[in-house]
Amino acid sequence: MTDMITQQQEKQIVRLTEDAANKAAKEVLAGLPLDKDTAQKVVIEKGDELQAVLVPVISASLSEFIAKKVNILIKVGDSNPYFDQQFDYWVELWKKLGIKDPNFNGIKPFIEHAGYRPLILPKHELVTSQYLYDRCRERFNCWKFCNGSLDKVVIKNDRDPRAGAYVAWFRDRVEADEELKNLSAAELKENDIPGITLLERELMEYDQFDRTSGHIDINNATLCSGSRYDGGDVPRVGWSGGELLVDWDAPRSASDRLRSRQQFPF
Repeated sequence: MTDMITQQQEKQIVRLTEDAANKAAKEVLAGLPLDKDTAQKVVIEKGDELQAVLVPVISASLSEFIAKKVNILIKVGDSNPYFDQQFDYWVELWKKLGIKDPNFNGIKPFIEHAGYRPLILPKHELVTSQYLYDRCRERFNCWKFCNGSLDKVVIKNDRDPRAGAYVAWFRDRVEADEELKNLSAAELKENDIPGITLLERELMEYDQFDRTSGHIDINNATLCSGSRYDGGDVPRVGWSGGELLVDWDAPRSASDRLRSRQQFPF
């Protein structure tokens, strides 16, 4: 159980907020042609109205800052620049994806693992395979094998953000894992090798495009062995012919150009 905020910490936060308000007020006044009579009549004599306007704005800004930096996370004593940078990045990316207030409750600070990249997924009912497919399609060409919603045909995922926020780690590379070529989804399961889900692979594509304007799986395809279609087949995703392709393979299908991406439980 974490300790409650102390009175001294509360005073420090209040003072920081007051300093910010003072700085903002001085910047505004320095840029306005305000004489003493106008200042008295328009601002000072209407102090109650001014406070009624400012308090909710300051309150909302402070709440957003604290929720983003403190409340969402577990309390830690040491600074973690890598985690802070990653966390801030994913908050902004999810906002681009239309999730304006991503819920990352339960996400614990993590350290950097060279050669690997984390995907941070919030708990949210909207975050599904079809939702990510639609967001990708807004930014580049996409094709899927089914006419209807992917959410109706993808019935199993090893991880699902609708059940809770989580972090998924994969090798930070354009092509799917060469270490897993010629291994089918069935063989990966038999060998207890956890693979990427369809939703995570779509998110990885969006992330790559947002950061680099490029794509992944240019020469190969990712076997999304962490997901299953309703008939038992396995989603396959790759970039081909100028578009993102979402297709399928049988559970025993294997080739050197069909590779899963291993999920690492760091």
